[in-house]
Amino acid sequence: MPSVADVFQKVTSAPVIVKENDNIKAIHQKMLQNNPVFRSVYVVNEMNQLAGKITLQEILKVIAVRKGITGSKSFSVKTLFEYVANDLTAKTIMSPPVSVKLADSLEEALQKMISGKIEEVAVIDEAGSIIGDLNAYELLSEMKIL
Repeated sequence: MPSVADVFQKVTSAPVIVKENDNIKAIHQKMLQNNPVFRSVYVVNEMNQLAGKITLQEILKVIAVRKGITGSKSFSVKTLFEYVANDLTAKTIMSPPVSVKLADSLEEALQKMISGKIEEVAVIDEAGSIIGDLNAYELLSEMKIL
């Protein structure tokens, strides 16, 4: 049975990483500077351990709110104020991290992706430091449909 170690880094060689206190402009720039295959940036704490993730969808929400576009989505007043604040940081908009380890099976990784409704998952070492990223395309390339 293939493991995460067998397939990660075939499409994405290194994940996009930001610090908890990085501002929204720095996060936006890091996303633009990297491969467009990425759908998330990973947030690390002072000890360089995985602390959270910010999806492309979350960045788009921030941009939409700042442009006065909310569509059918309603935001709380707190969220609206946070999104328009000049000092908006990664820590404010990140969601809890989803991660796998090198020895985890691809089925475990797939389950986490499906449960979290995400297209990529952080790969961490035993200390909780991010060492890579498992992209849905990497998973698809290895897993058979039947």
